[in-house]
Amino acid sequence: MEEFLLAFGVLTCILYANSLYKIDKFCALYFCSLCLYGFPPLIGYLYYPHLSESIQVYYGASDWNVFFLFTYLSLLSFWFSSKYIYRYRSKQSYLKVSKVKINDKKIPKSFSVIGIILFLIIQVCFLIFDYKLLSWQNVASVEFINHNTLIKIHLLMFKISVGINIVLISILKLKLIDNKMQKICRYLLAFSLSIFFITAFLSGNRTDILALLLGYLSIEYAFCKKNNLNFIRRVLLVCMVAIPLFLMIEIYRDPNFINNRSFIEKLLFKDYYAPAHVLYMAMHHGLVIPLEVVVSNLSNTLILMNYDYLQKIVMDYELYGLATRSSSYAFYIFTEGYLFMGWFGVLYNGLYVGWLVYFWRKLTMTNDQEFNTILIAILIAFIVNLTRAQSSYFIKYLYTNIIFSIITYL
Repeated sequence: MEEFLLAFGVLTCILYANSLYKIDKFCALYFCSLCLYGFPPLIGYLYYPHLSESIQVYYGASDWNVFFLFTYLSLLSFWFSSKYIYRYRSKQSYLKVSKVKINDKKIPKSFSVIGIILFLIIQVCFLIFDYKLLSWQNVASVEFINHNTLIKIHLLMFKISVGINIVLISILKLKLIDNKMQKICRYLLAFSLSIFFITAFLSGNRTDILALLLGYLSIEYAFCKKNNLNFIRRVLLVCMVAIPLFLMIEIYRDPNFINNRSFIEKLLFKDYYAPAHVLYMAMHHGLVIPLEVVVSNLSNTLILMNYDYLQKIVMDYELYGLATRSSSYAFYIFTEGYLFMGWFGVLYNGLYVGWLVYFWRKLTMTNDQEFNTILIAILIAFIVNLTRAQSSYFIKYLYTNIIFSIITYL
């Protein structure tokens, strides 16, 4: 019975993703991300329970049907509400973008270049001073981060650099500046990417590398619309670079990664495996805490509030102290629906999360097509992060990451 349900769920979600792709590619990509964080944990829990046992979240095979049903109904609800929202949306551009000009000179663009140079110089200084301190173990330690303000600022700048790198790639790819400025931007991009990848490797960060690559592929897709073969080549090239890099980082983070697990187990037990187990934990304990959902989201929409994330609140019921602000199993966004409304959270996950995704998509519907292309790439870069975090990040990312990228472009 479980095998039939799993096959039915995967096959129908492929059809749902295809139907969303025809309506809106951004929404379809987010739906695929939801599936990526939904189905591998279900497969592992059913066929390789020792994987779930290794992270101390396994309640027996009898609970699998309940976990599957909530996940699948949430995906179905999201698909249905998204189809309705996008089909009947207005295609009018509500936002107007005006590039800054001073007497028709390139002073604003020069300011952007100077700003990026200063940003990179500060990053290099941080990298020199923090080189020996940057490690996966230290970055994952909330106590270490709280006692090292410079590392905290360094990591914030690292995350901001994702969007800035995407803007630089976009400007060069779409040829939005003259030849002299292109040459400068190439050097800046090469230098910025070097700093980015060194920091990512030292801190064991794969999520932001994936974000950067997704943003890059979005730009390539816009550039290669009339030549799908070129886009496929770019995707294959990215995979050839990304897969070995991710494996190197995984080995760097955990030297015991190369063990007796099968290939399928290693494929399942990635960053997308643990987050859904926070949902399983909440469902097993019947946690319905709407007030905590509201307070946590309002507090974590702002910076420096230090209020507990929802995953910590859930995990402390069973694995007290394991989750911190800087390290946890992450948080499958559909968990928020259950915490807010119990089984009615299926509607929450469809309507509320669906409208948040549409709100992000609406930001790219402006009168400037170049701006739209770049902003879509930046937003796509954060799709995975928005799948593995609570809904407050739909707002928080706008002013902590994306606004800097927009200023760089304008």
